[in-house]
Amino acid sequence: MPKLPEVETIVRGLRPKLSGLVTDRLRIFYPSLIRKDNHFSLQGLRGKKIKDVRRRGKMILMECRGPLYLIFHLKMTGRRVHDSRL
Repeated sequence: MPKLPEVETIVRGLRPKLSGLVTDRLRIFYPSLIRKDNHFSLQGLRGKKIKDVRRRGKMILMECRGPLYLIFHLKMTGRRVHDSRL
């Protein structure tokens, strides 16, 4: 599991690459991890501009216009999967 400094390093690397971009598509690799009691659809994040990327504990928060947040955790691997166009 990544330590806080590793998560902060990832956030600092993502911030300049993602801030200001508009979300085009989102893929869920493990749908079973999404809470079923949440009625929110990821489609609500489509077309939203990413305002900021920051860390809260070991969670990575991408703040979008709205205000909407995409929150994720690196889990045990400490890896993120991304589109090679970034």
